[in-house]
Amino acid sequence: MAEKIWPAAAAGGKDEQLEETMNESNTLDGGQNEVPHAAGGEAAADSGGLSVLMSAIDVVMNSKMEDDPDPQAEPASPSIAAIQSTEPLQPQLAPPQQQQEPRPDCLPSYRHAYTLYGHTRSISSLSFSPDGTKLLSAGADKLLKIWQVRTGTLLHTLAGHTQGVNCIGWSSDSMYVASGSDDRTVKVWNASSGALLRDIQGHTSFVLCLAYNPQSTLIVSGSVDETIKMWDVKRGRCHRSISAHSEAVSGVDFNRDGTMIVSCSYDGQIRLWDTSSGQCMKTLVHNDSIALSFVTFAPSGIQVLAGSLDNSIRLWDIQNARVLKTYTGHQSTKFCTNATFTRPRGPWKGAEAGQYLKSSTAVRPTSLLNTQVEHITGQLPAVGTDLDGMSGENTEQDRFLAKKREAEARNLQDIHIVSGSEDQRIYIWDLQTKQVLQTLAGHRDVVLSIAVHPWQPIIASASLDHDPSIKLWKDQRRISAHV
Repeated sequence: MAEKIWPAAAAGGKDEQLEETMNESNTLDGGQNEVPHAAGGEAAADSGGLSVLMSAIDVVMNSKMEDDPDPQAEPASPSIAAIQSTEPLQPQLAPPQQQQEPRPDCLPSYRHAYTLYGHTRSISSLSFSPDGTKLLSAGADKLLKIWQVRTGTLLHTLAGHTQGVNCIGWSSDSMYVASGSDDRTVKVWNASSGALLRDIQGHTSFVLCLAYNPQSTLIVSGSVDETIKMWDVKRGRCHRSISAHSEAVSGVDFNRDGTMIVSCSYDGQIRLWDTSSGQCMKTLVHNDSIALSFVTFAPSGIQVLAGSLDNSIRLWDIQNARVLKTYTGHQSTKFCTNATFTRPRGPWKGAEAGQYLKSSTAVRPTSLLNTQVEHITGQLPAVGTDLDGMSGENTEQDRFLAKKREAEARNLQDIHIVSGSEDQRIYIWDLQTKQVLQTLAGHRDVVLSIAVHPWQPIIASASLDHDPSIKLWKDQRRISAHV
């Protein structure tokens, strides 16, 4: 049987290892918020699972994915809940759409605001608290740090892991944080005091990714041991363990109501899981089966965004197993950089549409979260034009629908895709047109981690050993007076 070719770091959990070590860390000299290196443990011990997130794949890419759809091959639209097959589904690419130029007021104009210093080695993960007041960071120095967003003040340094920290997450009430590490543990901390509350063990290799469910009762984690595990937060015990993939699990996420989990892996597959049963509902795989570095649900819950080590980020329709959009221009072939969505004028809601939804009695209220991203597959309606689907019989209802769709169109133009890159830059794409709207320069090493503020136009970015700093970028044209 042919020997598996692994990304360099999947080394820590496998007998067949590829020797690839990270560059020795540079100690940061200076910085207002600098703290000393954590005591205890060898620095070399941190290069295991973290290097899974930040190391080269020795795989020859045979061909590059072309965003060239076959309109004749579009499948039916079965309900996700009704699909129980685990057979990989080859994607059908969405038909090409006429590009619509973004409005000038929707173009991003981010500028560097300030830089946070404190970590002494590569920073692997960033996450804003759901209430928007704090920023959590973690890295190869085995530490987690909690920063105040408004001032950049370091509030807490959380020490307890014995090896590098790969992944972090917040509870929905912003009271607790979770972390996963090369030391094979998941830990839960009190965000206010910095106290360690849970030390959860069960993975047999490096923990690469984790996420809280919206209810903050479960944590899902993925590991080089090829499993995803669901943990009961209150008891600190494993609720369910799933043999999820054939290689390291590099990304996990819950959908917006917590009923579904998405995972991705270096095996090139994206899988959807029923949270309550642990059953695989669907498997998505690109033609080239290229190693995947991260996956996250779109706010609609019916699309997922996944990054792969072929310089591509793809937006998938999970109901129809279709690639809707492919975003390119950045560099991602050796390191597992992540990407995310920006927020449109608030926490995933448009002010205009929200007003109409609340005031209308003629139309059954619908969730803007469920409708706004469905327009991804088609051209956005031009603002102020007549819209299809109007009956002409109910003037009030037609007016409501027109204004609602106009608000949704405006709202979608406010959503961007943001990603780190191996060329030391941050890339911002238009969600619809796939155009690169802005690039941000300032880091001196690979930009590994990106986080977006819950409602303000603020981006946080962090990079590797030669520049273990966190930079915050603000779009001053649109930011509120306070955070």
